Amino acid sequence: MAPSVVVAEILCALEPGLHNAFSELMNRRFIVPPFDTQAALHFAEIWRNKKQIKDESGISRAEMKADFMITATAIARGAKCIYSEDVGLKKFAQDYIDVKPLPRIERQMSIEDAL
Repeated sequence: MAPSVVVAEILCALEPGLHNAFSELMNRRFIVPPFDTQAALHFAEIWRNKKQIKDESGISRAEMKADFMITATAIARGAKCIYSEDVGLKKFAQDYIDVKPLPRIERQMSIEDAL
């Protein structure tokens, strides 16, 4: 599963000419759940409970919102953990869902290879 918020973050880093192919790849290989009403309920709870950490974290409001949305989407879809190296996401999600490091990959594959 790759939340739509994560897909959006990746698309921002890609050349526009790769957007459609990447989107098709993600839809073929992953479940891409949207940020919906169920996720919004979890988001509101996390936002309320992490108010103090938000102010002390040094992480931008936009980054926090994305991390909260990713966490909330994972919880709403029944995920058991999130795989991420993102420090902010680890900090904000830790009381709600397990955050594990990304698994090692033998060979890095480019998006072009995957298409």
